[in-house]
Amino acid sequence: MSDIIRILRAPQNRILSMCFVAGFLLALHYALVLYINSSYISSIVAPGATSILYTLGAIASLLGFLVTPKILKRIGNRKIFVLAATSEIIALGLMGFGALPVLIVTGFLLHLASSMLLPYSLDIFLEGSLKHETHTGGLRGIFLTLNNFAFVIAPVIAGIIVGGREQFTHVYIVSMSIVFLAIFLSFRTFKTFTEPKYKTPDFFAGLRELFKHKNMERIFTTNLVLQAFYAIMTIYTPIYLHEVLGFSWISIGQTISVALVPFIIFQIPGGLFADARGSEKGLLVAGLVLMGVTTLLLPLLPASAALWTVFLFLTRVGASITEIMNETYFFKHTNGKDAELISLFRTANPLSYIIIPLLTSLVLLFAPLWSVYIVAGVLVLLAVKPALGLSE
Repeated sequence: MSDIIRILRAPQNRILSMCFVAGFLLALHYALVLYINSSYISSIVAPGATSILYTLGAIASLLGFLVTPKILKRIGNRKIFVLAATSEIIALGLMGFGALPVLIVTGFLLHLASSMLLPYSLDIFLEGSLKHETHTGGLRGIFLTLNNFAFVIAPVIAGIIVGGREQFTHVYIVSMSIVFLAIFLSFRTFKTFTEPKYKTPDFFAGLRELFKHKNMERIFTTNLVLQAFYAIMTIYTPIYLHEVLGFSWISIGQTISVALVPFIIFQIPGGLFADARGSEKGLLVAGLVLMGVTTLLLPLLPASAALWTVFLFLTRVGASITEIMNETYFFKHTNGKDAELISLFRTANPLSYIIIPLLTSLVLLFAPLWSVYIVAGVLVLLAVKPALGLSE
């Protein structure tokens, strides 16, 4: 751990350190609106349209990931970062100040696309400035822990801002201000970034490269399932807790914040363990099993904030371990030049938001809302097979 702190404090690693600062701020801006998006959009569109909008936004994100590597090779990552941040500011402004539903929906779709490209750009900065592969797990652990700390405090902040009067728009204005702050703090440092020689982007070649190596295919699969789990929890848990169980928004914010604490507790030790042992598979399998089993138990819970906090906490213990093992394994096998592979790895998020709304919309035609947790639990447990097949 002391070696990692020394790396981050070294003057020549200013870009690396700024990635951690910008990562926290951008995670905070995203987390503030993450759990209110579905409720806000549901309040202004026809019933059933929310899932369709999530799918459309995810398709836009996916297209963005497919074309960005080509743009990256032409203009560089510094301009990609500024363009994505500017697009996100416009999107949040439309959602915060838009008076017409069409403006709010337009902002929502733009937000889903641009907010996915910001972490991708940070990955390029991070991998391009990371010259200590033996510390990948520890550095990734700290990076994810800082980001997840933002996710822990954000629901409480959002719950307070929304309050009993459901002032959703105020949250988007605060979120937009945080993006401004992230650009202001990081612009001068990121200007000094030396662009690596990016590989010529070819989506289908990238796919062939991904699936040619069975281990990369397997880690992509476990990451896709993890993102699908996040999508279900993000879209449906606030709705289920508020509309079905009758929880207040302040109570929901507190429950979700406590449930996300495992991402702070377990990811740095998990990354350091993976560095020390050179092994991610065992903990990855354990995380998936814990996450899947506890998710399957959620429909059995009564309307008790304490019980929901405990069980959501346990699902996130599994998810936090799964996430750091996924990230460590993948980034130990890539570097800053592998923009195409990193882009494909990050498409798991928009892909999940295409697949999950379609799948759950079909399920909800025949089953009650709690059935989405059965879908999530089964998907997670199915991912144990590819995880077991990983080579150390």
